[in-house]
Amino acid sequence: MKLSILLVSGLLLHAVPASALELQGVTLPETATASGKSLTLNGAGLRLATIFNAKVYVGALYLEKRSADPVAILASSESKRVELHFLRDVGADKIQETWKDNFKAGCAKDCDTEAKNLASFIGWLSEDVKKGDVHAFDFGKDRVTLTIKGTEKGSIASTAFARIVLGSWLGSNPPNKSLKEGMLGAQ
Repeated sequence: MKLSILLVSGLLLHAVPASALELQGVTLPETATASGKSLTLNGAGLRLATIFNAKVYVGALYLEKRSADPVAILASSESKRVELHFLRDVGADKIQETWKDNFKAGCAKDCDTEAKNLASFIGWLSEDVKKGDVHAFDFGKDRVTLTIKGTEKGSIASTAFARIVLGSWLGSNPPNKSLKEGMLGAQ
């Protein structure tokens, strides 16, 4: 009898799909699709801002193969996705200002060329963000595509620009250390 119960319990455990991760009330699925590829949740973290540690968004990183190595992830040509699930309202002016600061912090070369791409990118961020909005950044071999609330805003074909955008979370100067660690699966 005990063996039957154990066997049935074991079968039920294998029949249950992988559970989603929940962080700050945001449920993140185990998989996502970007550039036609199935991606796996690598990790998620919380973006905190100001000296008051205001909770801004939950950031999730999806990869083809899980990795805790930010340098390898940034160098990889595999598909990736970053989703930002906003926990509060944020004005468009603040979002645009933050991306300009991220660009300055992350651009090492060809900054004049990539500044033109930044201007296009910033233009897509012209609406205020509301609590519950989702921004998705899909990274292909040589591009980044921005989708806001399920609507594709545009795509920039530039490996360098895509790395600057992804580097804003995984580079040497992330918004906060715990966000980067969470996206790398450390939490």
